[in-house]
Amino acid sequence: DSGDVGNSMTDATEDSLAQVASISASGETAPPGAAAVVTDEVLAGPAVERPELTLIQFAAAEFYCNEGDSCADLPVMRFGDLERTSRVYYSTFDGTAAAGESYVPTTEGELIFWPGEWEKLIRVQLIDDDLWHPLVDFSVELDRSKTEGAMLGKHLWKALVHVIDNDTFPSNRFSDGIQDALSTTVDLHSVRLAVGEFGLFTDFCRLMCSDPLVYSGVCKSLMVDLAHNFYMVQRLLLQVIVVDWVLRHPIHDIDIVLMELSGIGALNLF
Repeated sequence: DSGDVGNSMTDATEDSLAQVASISASGETAPPGAAAVVTDEVLAGPAVERPELTLIQFAAAEFYCNEGDSCADLPVMRFGDLERTSRVYYSTFDGTAAAGESYVPTTEGELIFWPGEWEKLIRVQLIDDDLWHPLVDFSVELDRSKTEGAMLGKHLWKALVHVIDNDTFPSNRFSDGIQDALSTTVDLHSVRLAVGEFGLFTDFCRLMCSDPLVYSGVCKSLMVDLAHNFYMVQRLLLQVIVVDWVLRHPIHDIDIVLMELSGIGALNLF
């Protein structure tokens, strides 16, 4: 919700103002990870190189983009003392989106804020494939240990990117047929008949098998079910054989067989 995001950013800014004011008054060094926003009163003092008076962070905590977009743009903003050069490094990390499949990874990207600059863009290239996926995401993180001439925001040093899929479920092979069928009817059964149920089923199976977790889960379930069915069949056959043999032979013959199998002498069944 945009209102909640705005309120949280306002609260973070107010906390940063109070913290920067106390740091400026006491001359102490800002603690690691503390956010700072500079006011005119703080900058009125002598010009001293103090990175804690410059803040770099993402413009928001989450971003949304379409899979068909060429790239995802993430604004990075700088606050405070803009008369210095600041440098920050960033990297991408997998979430439900896999590097090389949904986006092109970046291990050590670099942003340089020259004097007077307050905004930069991180661009992550997206990969548009023909496979349907649910909403996937990955994260972009600013490297706190390699930041020069500034400090990172307390909360907005990391951003989550949601990629909205633009493919048709279960595959794009039936996208035109599904769109044509939906333009004339809203009955899902009629849509399945129009595009072919068997083709939809085979594409659905292919989609499920393309996911390693789903594929391994299906294989494990099939093996467990086969083992259980085999056990039940063997048990049923054994029961049928035993009952049939007992009903067809007198008690004396059963006594002799049990004695031979046990090896402990004749058993008295009565």
